[in-house]
Amino acid sequence: MNTINPNHLHSFTRIVPTIKSADVSEQNYTRGYKKAIYTVTGEEVMVILLITGHNNEGRAGIFNEKYAKYRCSKAFVVSIKDMKNKTHIPFAVSFYNPSFIYMPRTEIEDPSYDPDINNIYGSGIYYYKSKIPAFFCNYGKYRFDYYALRIGYNGNCIEFYSDGKTAACGEYMDGKRCGIWKLFYTGGDLHGIEFYSNGMPICCKRYPNDDVDMSHIWEDKCQYGFIVYKDDNKLHSFGKS
Repeated sequence: MNTINPNHLHSFTRIVPTIKSADVSEQNYTRGYKKAIYTVTGEEVMVILLITGHNNEGRAGIFNEKYAKYRCSKAFVVSIKDMKNKTHIPFAVSFYNPSFIYMPRTEIEDPSYDPDINNIYGSGIYYYKSKIPAFFCNYGKYRFDYYALRIGYNGNCIEFYSDGKTAACGEYMDGKRCGIWKLFYTGGDLHGIEFYSNGMPICCKRYPNDDVDMSHIWEDKCQYGFIVYKDDNKLHSFGKS
C-alpha cells in the first residue's frame, strides 16, 4: 500500500481530523474538480474538492460558469480517483508544484493566494466547477492528446478557454484524433476546421482575419505536416509550417 508520512507533508497540506458531513457539505460549499498526478504510476487523476476558502468565482468576464477556470485559497479534498477505472487513489501531487500534495480528507491551502479576483492566472488552487473541462484541460507537457493515447480514449473532446467558451472540439478513436475538429477564437467565432485520420492532420482550413500564429500547434500535435486550403478551395501549401 502506498502511503505518505504526514510529517513529510508540505506546509500547503493540512491534516484535518474526522469531519462530520454536516461540517463540510454540498449545501455549504461549491464542489470543484481538477487534475493532478499520481506519482506512483505517473497517471493523471481527478481530484474532487469542496471550495472552503476565498475564490474568484465572482470575477468579471465569465461566459459559462460551468466550464470557466477558477482559483481559490483553500479547499477540502473529498476524494481522488483514477480517471479511467474510477478507483480511489491515496494521494496526488500538483502539475505545477510537486510539493503541493492532495490527500483525501485533508484541507489544502495556498498562503500566496492572490486576492485580486479578476487576475485569472494569479496564485491559488485552480479548479473547475464540472468534470468536463477538468478532464480535457491541458497542463504544459501534460496534454490531453498524450493521455488519450496512453489509455486508448474513444469519444468526444471539448477544450475551453478560461472564461468557459469553447476553444476546440473533436473526436478521438483509439486514443488518436480523428475526423473533423473545430477551433474557435476567444470571442467565439470559428477559427478553423481540421481533418484528422489516425491521429495525423490531413488538411485544415483557416477562416478570414486569422491573426493568430498556429504553426507551433502543428509542430506539437504530430510533427507530420499538413495541407492548407483557403477560401478559393485551391491548395496553398503542403508540409510543415
